Amino acid sequence: MNNIACIDLEGVLVPEMWPDIARATGLSGLSLTTREEPDYARLVALRIRLLRDNGIRLSDLQTLLEALEPLTGAREFLDRLRQSCRVVLVSDAFREMVLPLWRKLGEPELQCHRFECDEAGYIVRPHYARRSGKQEVLQRYQDVAPSPSAMRSTTWRCCARRARDFCFARRPRPVPPRPTWWWYMTTARCCRG
Repeated sequence: MNNIACIDLEGVLVPEMWPDIARATGLSGLSLTTREEPDYARLVALRIRLLRDNGIRLSDLQTLLEALEPLTGAREFLDRLRQSCRVVLVSDAFREMVLPLWRKLGEPELQCHRFECDEAGYIVRPHYARRSGKQEVLQRYQDVAPSPSAMRSTTWRCCARRARDFCFARRPRPVPPRPTWWWYMTTARCCRG
């Protein structure tokens, strides 16, 4: 299959996980995002420290995340897209956290970071899959990376090259008031090339 669709996970196919974790644990510091702390490595270190200081193990996070469901229509969208594309989920989330949701999405190819835990089950450090963000994955699938202006567009961030039938989709912030299915259909049209 020559078509490849690379799609972000959180906020696109599944809800953002950390706000739900913050609500469930009562730890407001876990709801911080890169809007409040733009240094992602520092943000992750803060989250790991908060979890450890409050006695929350990775298994506790996984139990909380089992209750989350993909966004309405996400599984159907991926199933339909898989008929014509190789689907790759590209996320800055951590594999151990997204596995419950990944299974609910039909287990498409997943490229994300991972956590290392100590013998007691506490997260001790992240292992990053990429150094410069999702753009590294994009560069693996096409000769030329998408332009910065394309990555910052105000609609779905979707860059397609006919030669490679490549698509990268990420829902912008703030999300325009459209039904979820509209965003999926827009992406599917883009991926057809």
